[in-house]
Amino acid sequence: MATNLFMQHEKAPSLSSPLLRQICDNWARLNASAEARATVRLWGETHPPLTGLGTPGEVLDQIVAASHDGEDQILRSLLALVQDGDRLAGEVLLQTMLPTLTCMAKRIRAPRGEDSYEDRLQRVLSEFWLVIIQPRTIQRARVAGRLRMDTLHRATAHRRSPDAWEEHVTYHDEGDQDLPDHNQVAGQVAGPETDLAELLLQMRDAGSLTPEEAKFLGEVYLVSGGDQKDAARRLGLSHAATRQRVSRLRSRLCSAVAAEVAAVGDSMALAS
Repeated sequence: MATNLFMQHEKAPSLSSPLLRQICDNWARLNASAEARATVRLWGETHPPLTGLGTPGEVLDQIVAASHDGEDQILRSLLALVQDGDRLAGEVLLQTMLPTLTCMAKRIRAPRGEDSYEDRLQRVLSEFWLVIIQPRTIQRARVAGRLRMDTLHRATAHRRSPDAWEEHVTYHDEGDQDLPDHNQVAGQVAGPETDLAELLLQMRDAGSLTPEEAKFLGEVYLVSGGDQKDAARRLGLSHAATRQRVSRLRSRLCSAVAAEVAAVGDSMALAS
C-alpha cells in the first residue's frame, strides 16, 4: 500500500510539483507553530469532535483513524470553522483532501491553455477553496465524497454541455492514453446536480455501468440538465419508466463508488 506523503507533519516530503512542495512546506510550518497549536486546542471548546487535539497534524491523524461517522463529524466541524473565517481549519481540510485532489488534477480535462499538471492542480485547489468557504451543511452524504464531487463539478464546468459530453465520449473511445485511473475513483454521488461526466466514463470502463446505461444517465443529466420529463420525451420513454430507471442506476452507481472509495485506502497519485 502506498504511503500518504501528505501525512508527514514535521518535515515536508520531497515532491517534484512546486505547488505541492509549497503546500507541504506550509503544513510543516503550521505544525511547528505555537499559534496554530493554540488555535487547535481552542477548537475543542466549541466543537466536541476536536476535543483533546493539539496540532493540525493530530487533527489529520484523527480523521484518518476515525470511523466513517467520526470522520464526517470532524470534517463538519472543520467546515463550520472555515465558514466562520478560520483559515487554519481550511488548511487542515486541504491537507486531508490532497490525495484525492492530486488524483483529480491528473484526470480532469482542463480548458485549452491549462495543459500542464501544475495548471490543472492550481485549478482544482482554487475550486476546492471556493467549495469549502460556501455556507452549507452536509448532512446526508459522506462529507469527503461530497467535497470531492462539488470540486469536480466546478473544475469541469467548462465541459458541462451536450457538445462537450459528445466530444469527450468520442475522444475517450478513440483510445486516449491519458485517461483516469479507474481503480482510484473517490467520492460519492450526492445528487442530480453533480457533474457526472467523469464519473460516468470511469464507471462505464470499470464495468459498473454498461455503455447503454452510461449514455442514458448522460442524456438525463448532461443533455437534459436533470429534467427527466425532457429526457423521457427525447428518448421515447414514459416519465415513470425514466424516473424508475434513473433511481435504479443511481443506486447502483452509489454502491459502486462507495466500494471504490473503500478500496482506495492510502493510494494517491503525485505528479511525475
